[in-house]
Amino acid sequence: VQVLLSREPRDGDRALPDDVVARTGHDGAIQVYGLTGSTWYLRAYVPGARSLLRRITLPLTRAPELTVEPALRDAARRIAGRVRDSKGRLLAGVTVRAAGLATRTDADGRFALEGVESLAPTVTLAYGYEPGPLPADAGMVGGFLARQVQTVTPGLATDLDLVLYRTGSLRLKAVDLLTNEPLEVVHCLVQSLRDSRVVFDRAVATRDGLVEIGGLPEGAVSITLLGPELRLATSARILGHEIVDLGDQLLGRGMHVKGRVLDGVGRPLAGAFVAALDIGWQHRGEEPARERELLFRRVQTDKDGRFTLRGLDPKRPATLAFWAPERAPTSERVLLPAFSDDVEAEVEVSLKDGSWLMLVLQDDASMQPVSGVSIALETNQGLDYLDMMHMAALGGPVSHDEAWRVASEHFLFEEVDPGNYVVGPLVPGPHTLWIERPGYAPRRQRLSVLGRGENVMQERLGTNIRTRAVLGNTTRIVFLMSRVRR
Repeated sequence: VQVLLSREPRDGDRALPDDVVARTGHDGAIQVYGLTGSTWYLRAYVPGARSLLRRITLPLTRAPELTVEPALRDAARRIAGRVRDSKGRLLAGVTVRAAGLATRTDADGRFALEGVESLAPTVTLAYGYEPGPLPADAGMVGGFLARQVQTVTPGLATDLDLVLYRTGSLRLKAVDLLTNEPLEVVHCLVQSLRDSRVVFDRAVATRDGLVEIGGLPEGAVSITLLGPELRLATSARILGHEIVDLGDQLLGRGMHVKGRVLDGVGRPLAGAFVAALDIGWQHRGEEPARERELLFRRVQTDKDGRFTLRGLDPKRPATLAFWAPERAPTSERVLLPAFSDDVEAEVEVSLKDGSWLMLVLQDDASMQPVSGVSIALETNQGLDYLDMMHMAALGGPVSHDEAWRVASEHFLFEEVDPGNYVVGPLVPGPHTLWIERPGYAPRRQRLSVLGRGENVMQERLGTNIRTRAVLGNTTRIVFLMSRVRR
């Protein structure tokens, strides 16, 4: 039997990201190692039996008995309804799944799932035509979305009216607004306005600027086209079994940010990198179009320290990351003078010599060094240090020798001595430190990184931080890590 473990209550027999998957042996037992934290949620599904759902608190004093019981088929555990297409035609043979249970719609498009249970108050209901033989009354099933989902509450969702949408195609020609030349490559992102789901997201090599995308859900969609210095945001309505032709789509240069980068004493800094920055790792995935756009928004300063960054969204403020070798990365929020299709903003940024943070991580019981730790830093503006370095220093996926050198210098923290980690250069000031390693309790700690010339100190700072000292422009902290008991 497949057994799934998660840090929060979940439902369904498919393994989700961060799930720990185990299978019972011939004696019905499972053993799982390496879990961190004190609370885990277990789920398993056996056909014809009650869903096996359990909250597990670590450490365990004895192995829990996970007994499979007969299914309960009361009204509080029932989900029922019908499935139709967008024109109201009832659909037979559609597979409907929820919380490890599955059924198919009958000739009238109706279905019922009995015995639906979950530790969470709601469950994910998925429906669509699945591969395999279908009933004779299913008819032609081509041209539908493979899978749609909806969040429902068992017991309350007993008269559902589910719509399985058909698919259509989109055709357009991507053209540079200024030169009137067709683009050879354009990144296309299509998002359904009905449920905000991304339905197409990739770079497309055009045929004389022509792009055709199939398999899109019928209904309203937003379309974002991106290229170096170019962007366009528009919308369309997809019709089932039809091709919607949008004709020429003109990509403009959007907002221009012009500025200058200086060093710590006010001299122009040539070769500094300037890149657009997203809203941060804590909100990753909320705005897919904005995240894709970052791959194209990066420039370097000239010999006078000046730069022009084009193609930003003119209808919202921009956050930029600045970095140069041996300088601490910093960010600047650029406010627009007006909201129009073509605006400019001016900014001047000073990149100073950074400070360094050395973490000496030790086991709180044995005082032995702790290796293989994941470390992240967040500035007092809520921006992640790794995000700033990744966008400003690398600008995207690492691909060449110089980028590998930069990545190794700034992202691979553990020094030759086990348990010693060096992060930097950093802007002096307050930061939030995140430390994680399997087998140890995760830590979140507020601390200050001091700059050169600030007070040298040696002090005891509580149960987690053993000592802190400042040597030159490096803040050294001895941090005690607590093991998680099994």
